[in-house]
Amino acid sequence: MSFFHLWNVKRIRPDALGPFDYTKENYTKMLWVAEGITDYYADIALRRAGLISDKDYLAAQARAIQGLQETPGRLVQSAEESSFDTWIKFYRQDENSINSQVSYYDKGAILGLLLDLEIRKGSGGAKSLDEVMRYLYNEYFKKNRNYGPQDFSKDVRADGRIQSGPVFLALRARPRRA
Repeated sequence: MSFFHLWNVKRIRPDALGPFDYTKENYTKMLWVAEGITDYYADIALRRAGLISDKDYLAAQARAIQGLQETPGRLVQSAEESSFDTWIKFYRQDENSINSQVSYYDKGAILGLLLDLEIRKGSGGAKSLDEVMRYLYNEYFKKNRNYGPQDFSKDVRADGRIQSGPVFLALRARPRRA
């Protein structure tokens, strides 16, 4: 995971994460992209390098999805809310946190997988999340700027050639309340 951070977060980063001010908390709705998608790429890099089999990769993804499904907080908090609430709630958990919160790492990694699959489906296999990440690198890092939530959403749709599909609807909409 740390290797991919050299690209995602160190170079391609949300507005609130750079330049860094280490004297205060940095609030952003984009930690699910910065951390969660980095986790997604950590897993896929192992598969692409041949260090794990397709079967092992898919089993790991199934466990991650099952883990998220078993977290009641997934129905209460979106990935963006989890990202923003990091300093307020994620690092100050209590006995009820599992019922009211979700990890932006876990939900973000699964959203990364879903985005990648949606892009591949929408482009007939011609594009993937890789193209979106390359676009972000060229459009933001190389031009010495950061991105915001609307930028990321727009860039995924533009470079990934997908419509505002179920992944973005699920992300933007508040989870259904129990």
